[in-house]
Amino acid sequence: MAVVENKIDGRFLQTLINSISLPMVVVGTDMQVKYVNSAASILFADRIDDSPIGEQCYAFMFGHEKSCVRLGKCCPLVDCQQSGGTIKTEYRLDKQDDFPQYYEIIATALYNEDGMFMGIVELFNDITDWKLFEKWLKAAQKDSEALVEERTAKLLESNKKLR
Repeated sequence: MAVVENKIDGRFLQTLINSISLPMVVVGTDMQVKYVNSAASILFADRIDDSPIGEQCYAFMFGHEKSCVRLGKCCPLVDCQQSGGTIKTEYRLDKQDDFPQYYEIIATALYNEDGMFMGIVELFNDITDWKLFEKWLKAAQKDSEALVEERTAKLLESNKKLR
């Protein structure tokens, strides 16, 4: 097999990125969007009218006018740079006239061949169904606990009558 030059053709890279089914965004250290795949373009379609490349990540993904850090929120770019690895966080996406969607953001630090931090790649895993199921389970647990308390009280009352 022939040795291929280290530089990857931009079209090849974009095709590779688009082949990933989860929404994916690559963000540089300048907080600008460098690459997005088709799934991310669809997910955040209401945020930007044109190409998101070069847009600020916080505007494209979260609809903020200021960086997440300046708003006191989690910033995957900063967190990855500080940890040097992968971070996970949750994000609630509110769309107009729609139920909120919940995503687990998995962000991984990107380094160049010299080991210099270049940015992050973020994957957005839809966990809405899990969040709804979790909410349902908590409600069911609360109902079950109330039933147990009610039946325990009746049992104690019956025991008093039998004595």
